[in-house]
Amino acid sequence: MNKAVSTLFGYTKDEILGQPADMLHVNEKYLAEFQDALFPAVKKQGYLTNFEFSMKRKDGQIFPTEHTVLELKNKSDQRTGWVSIIRDLTERKKLNP
Repeated sequence: MNKAVSTLFGYTKDEILGQPADMLHVNEKYLAEFQDALFPAVKKQGYLTNFEFSMKRKDGQIFPTEHTVLELKNKSDQRTGWVSIIRDLTERKKLNP
């Protein structure tokens, strides 16, 4: 977690650390849609890139995002975590609806 996550989603570091990423998803349906895109892409090419998807801020606002997600693995090729780059597309969508 970095400061950009706090700015983007409105949570403090203490509120978000140790919590599942599910709290940033609109609902379970959206989470399943994200996972349906993520896991096959990671299996095939090792990452997901330029995936447009809606997320939810702490205040409940739903906003458009673009994701690039990379899998972190150890020397035994086991997943140990994720690197996720999330871009807020709100302004871009206003310019190009």
